Amino acid sequence: MTYGEELGWTGYLIDPMQEQWSALKSSILLGVVWAVIHVPILFINGYSFEWILWHGLYTVAVRVLMVWIYNNAGKSLFAILG
Repeated sequence: MTYGEELGWTGYLIDPMQEQWSALKSSILLGVVWAVIHVPILFINGYSFEWILWHGLYTVAVRVLMVWIYNNAGKSLFAILG
């Protein structure tokens, strides 16, 4: 995770998503997008399909946790960047 990614994903995108869908659905959708974006570089670096699949599931789970923290910390980016 980089600060730039989080400024975009959480600081810009998650609030409009949550206006349309629930926090859980928004975080899962964003987590899937976040995981899929990293798939090509993981394949290029020689990771196995199984490893990439587990990494994708982990990525979605982390995004759900990060959105939960963000929402319960008064929508503070500092809560998830620290």
